Amino acid sequence: MVCALCQKENQIQNLWVHENVFASSGKLSEKPYLNTDELWGGGYCKGNAKITLTQCKNCGYVFNASFDLEQINNEYSSQTYISRKIVSKEMSENIQSIKNKILKYLDKNSHCLEIAPGSGDMVLALIDEVESFTTIDPSLVSLELKDAKNLKHIQGFFDYEFVKNKLEHEINFVLFRHLLEHINTPYDFLNDVIKLLANEGIIYVEVPNLDEFIEHNRFYEVFNDHCGYYQKNVLINVLNDLGCELIDEIFLYEKQHMGLFFRKNNFKTDKKLEFKHYDSHIAKNFNQAIKSLNLKFQNYQNIALYGAGAHGNSLLNFLSQNCLLKIKKCFDLDIRKQGQYLQNSNIKISKPQPQEFKSLDLILLAVPLYEQEVINLLREKGYKGDFIKSKNMKIL
Repeated sequence: MVCALCQKENQIQNLWVHENVFASSGKLSEKPYLNTDELWGGGYCKGNAKITLTQCKNCGYVFNASFDLEQINNEYSSQTYISRKIVSKEMSENIQSIKNKILKYLDKNSHCLEIAPGSGDMVLALIDEVESFTTIDPSLVSLELKDAKNLKHIQGFFDYEFVKNKLEHEINFVLFRHLLEHINTPYDFLNDVIKLLANEGIIYVEVPNLDEFIEHNRFYEVFNDHCGYYQKNVLINVLNDLGCELIDEIFLYEKQHMGLFFRKNNFKTDKKLEFKHYDSHIAKNFNQAIKSLNLKFQNYQNIALYGAGAHGNSLLNFLSQNCLLKIKKCFDLDIRKQGQYLQNSNIKISKPQPQEFKSLDLILLAVPLYEQEVINLLREKGYKGDFIKSKNMKIL
């Protein structure tokens, strides 16, 4: 096998395998589960995809060797794939922090390109600060902000020639947040992005912080939408190879996410930064954490999940059938999701409100980025039962 990041052969080590995961954890179901419908995948709250977590011993790239590009592209183009939207005060505050950092490298003459902007939270934050903004995204429901005069939105998948022919200005700032982990050819993608960027232009890359979630055994952070997972030094090394130098960084949500700024300046160095080599301890620790979560459900009968995003769907794939049947409902503040169902389930998504809490004795939080904010909200609304924090699997 050839590594998609460093292009070296026969350097791949297997770390962990898990089957029956969803092809996309960002997708929802419009109808409840019907076990006679063969289109539902691997069973109740299960999918038909597979995770084969591996690491390249040469460059440190960690990736899912079972990633299926055609399968995932079909999911992204589905009407029931819903991009992430800000519904949290903490998420909004972090957008402001990122904006303030980015503004160090922008001015009113800047021409920006954002790849996969989702609902457009960063576009909305920056659109009035620059001369032009171009976005590209394949999702049918992407980019709710569409009417700004200096905005051009391209609906489609990123392709160098396609985007180059659509651009109306030379680009001097490119950003992609939580995109690189979805790309199964990261070296080729990064190389194409850099070719679109003017000399001395800036790239902002934001990804989940692999070291942080491995340290805390958050197995549900590994889902099929994500092909690759990155350490800071692994990203620095590959961008250096492509002529870009690290100039700034920002860590968010207690280091769960990292954002790195690079300048295109033909920077070259033969010295590689060291990275962590993982081994079979990942499988041992992840499987123990999965077992522990299932055991915690034993003392509860009526459970709700908070969070109908990727983490919520991902967590379902690691629960036993007995535990899954105890989950009666799911809460989410995003009105686009309310009334739909978590994938392959009878778990309906609703707005969290007092009448929904009756008979519930446990809520499993599937929002590791802002758990305390959710706990405070639900307590204020009258929920008196227990919580399991997905960030550390502790019961409160």
